Amino acid sequence: MQPLTPYLALDNKAQQLLDQRDNSVIPLSYSEAQILHCLLQRPEAIISKEELLAVGWPDRVVALTSLTQCVSTLRKKLEPYPEIQLKTVARRGYELTIS
Repeated sequence: MQPLTPYLALDNKAQQLLDQRDNSVIPLSYSEAQILHCLLQRPEAIISKEELLAVGWPDRVVALTSLTQCVSTLRKKLEPYPEIQLKTVARRGYELTIS
């Protein structure tokens, strides 16, 4: 379990987020879990799109739109948690900030 906030944690092996306030589970795809895990390793650092593509789709060649769609879905799943921001940094990559 990797904590995001005092009550929200990422279970990367089970590919889910666990909200400990009500024990609700938010399922994640393999790519979503890997990308979120990668971003959590270096909070507030800009992670390149190329690195995230390699993490989310290992040993596969996918279009950049796969990453864009994955990030969009992750943002929707993180919407109830306004303290977590998944930001796009133009022409550079993505950044995760937790206040």
